[in-house]
Amino acid sequence: MYVFDLKEQGENLTFFGEPDSSAPHVDFECTIAPGKDGPDPHVHPLQTETFHVTGGQMRAIVNGEEKILQTGETIVIEPGQVHSFSNATEDEPLKLKIRMEPALNFQWFMMEAAASAIRNGSRWKDAPLLEICYILNQVVDEHDFPRLPAPVKRAFVGILARMAILLKKTDKINPIPLQK
Repeated sequence: MYVFDLKEQGENLTFFGEPDSSAPHVDFECTIAPGKDGPDPHVHPLQTETFHVTGGQMRAIVNGEEKILQTGETIVIEPGQVHSFSNATEDEPLKLKIRMEPALNFQWFMMEAAASAIRNGSRWKDAPLLEICYILNQVVDEHDFPRLPAPVKRAFVGILARMAILLKKTDKINPIPLQK
């Protein structure tokens, strides 16, 4: 089991096994503190993401439409849908079970990004830009941020990933697992 506690972020991630890019899916749990946001709007071009609320209330924004999910409810985000989520309440934690199908390199990406953030202050935004660009460059086809046009993102992330290697900023990042 791998637990990543981003204390300053108010977020906790728990993975139950090793990253396996050939697995049909990866299941993990996420807890977000009261009143806290989850990730910025993003897209998984190749994966379906399923959220099941096990505690609290989730605010999901999918393709610009907001929906509040209660404990016991589930929402499925199809590949290509822009989405973000947050805790919809100010008084109780949001608890989620999340499944990514297929697994691809999602678990590796999340574990390495979380480890980088924790090493540098325990918030997602504390992860150094060069480290995040190196990690993101490894999964550039699997994770997208719609605010940046794809060609700009690929060039920007690719250049900064190369800089991370040249400046030896990747020594604490585990290599992406080889596909089985």
